[in-house]
Parts: sequence; C-alpha cells; structure tokens
Amino acid sequence: MVHANALLRQGFAILSYDKRGSGESTGNLEMSDYDDLAHDVSSAVSYLRTRSEIAPSKIGLLGRSEGGWVGTLAASRDPQVSFVVMSSGCAVGPYEETLYWTRTALRAKGVPERRIEAAVKLKVAIWAFYRKVAEGKISHSAQRGDLASLRRRFSQFEDLHPELPPGIMDPDIEDPRKFSAFTHMMYYDPAPALSAVHAPLLEAIGANDEAVEPSSTLAVLERLRKSGHDVTARTFPGVGHSLLVMDGTRILGYADGYLEYIAQWAMDRVQ
Repeated sequence: MVHANALLRQGFAILSYDKRGSGESTGNLEMSDYDDLAHDVSSAVSYLRTRSEIAPSKIGLLGRSEGGWVGTLAASRDPQVSFVVMSSGCAVGPYEETLYWTRTALRAKGVPERRIEAAVKLKVAIWAFYRKVAEGKISHSAQRGDLASLRRRFSQFEDLHPELPPGIMDPDIEDPRKFSAFTHMMYYDPAPALSAVHAPLLEAIGANDEAVEPSSTLAVLERLRKSGHDVTARTFPGVGHSLLVMDGTRILGYADGYLEYIAQWAMDRVQ
C-alpha cells in the first residue's frame, strides 16, 4: 500500500489486486505463465477504462520485481498504456536473473565457490529436465532415469534452501501444466516485449540489488534508450532488491526519495 499511497498523493486512482492463487484471487499460479499474468493486467486495464471517473488515456502500470516482466509484456500489447514503472524489475530473463540470485545468496551464506557452482549446475539440470518433460522430448523410461539421477545429486544439497527448491517434481505425479508453466516462465525472453513497449518506461533499482543484477539490466535499458525508446533508469544507493533501508533487521523505510520520484515521474508522463 505504500506505493499506492505515494501515487494517490499525486492524484492517481489505484487498482491493486492479488496475484492468481493468493489472497482472494482464484486460479493456480503454478499452472500460469507470464502470458497468463499479463492477461490479468490487461483485464484490469480494460475494466478501468469502463469507469467514468478514470481517464482512459492516463492509465499506467507499476510492477514490483517479477511485475517488471509482467507489466512490460502487458504494455507491449496495449499502445494506449501511458507509462510503465519497473520497481526492482529485471530487463534480462528469469534464467539469468535466477542464477545471479542463487550465486549471490549462497555467497552471502558463506558457501564455498566450488559448491556454489555445483549447486548452480544442478539447478540448471533440473530446469532442463522440466523443459524436456514440458516439450515431450523425453521418453517415460528416460524420465525415470533422469529423475533418479537428479535426486541423487540433489541429496548433497538439501541444506541449501531456499536457493535450491525443496524437491524435484515427478512427471508421474504432478500436473503436466506445471511443467509447461515453469518452462515458459524460466525461459521467458523479455527483449521482444521491451522493444514493443510504446509507453515511457522507468526502472528504479537498488545499487546493491541481490536478486536483479543492476549492471546487466541497466545495460539492456540503456541500449533500448539509445534505440529511441523513452527509458529512464534511476539507481538508489545503499539498498537492495526491496529498496528498503535497513538497520540490521529493523526497517527504516524506503530509499530516500524513491517513492516521491516514481510518483512524480508518473505524473509528469500523464500531464
């Protein structure tokens, strides 16, 4: 609600909803991909355009973290969207972003580099297995063999949570749609959507972001800006992915000027 309040103070109306399968929203997130989530955003925008108190030409999107991929995908399909804010959003794909987060988080725990790389290789192998299952490119007997092999490797890393998953999905037990949704999301390429966004785009990122590598995301957005897109990137020093200033475990608030900046930037784009 902090982001909503900052925008409310600038005169915006806010529509915020629970992601699929959480809060009071129906649906199953494990069987949904970014196309599905972007469709939810588009439905919300379409609803707002039916409201007499809403200016239909001044509707923008703000997404936190993963919402950066979802928001830009929705905006790429709707040239009437007025602006897009990516708050700690990632301009490279989930594959690269997740490996960056995995390495960063394990290093913060003091895990030796050699073990980190072994864990990363296992994670990549699990993703490749899910992809083969989703695409039907593996026989049932090969599935059983690969799953047994992965689980033997996995037993050496059961202490590395949440950086590694709690287990490996079994195609004989799990709904096939889970493998499809996971594959579509993990191998999602945000480049086409970013290039197709007509609206002004703002990236707000912490200089110490531990989940999204600032340098690679900022490099992508700078290339987009140089190609003629309206892109603004603002880095906030001393904060990580949450953009919160911390004193140990105590939250002191968001980075100085962050909320005011995104709200004013958005207002400037619709005036």
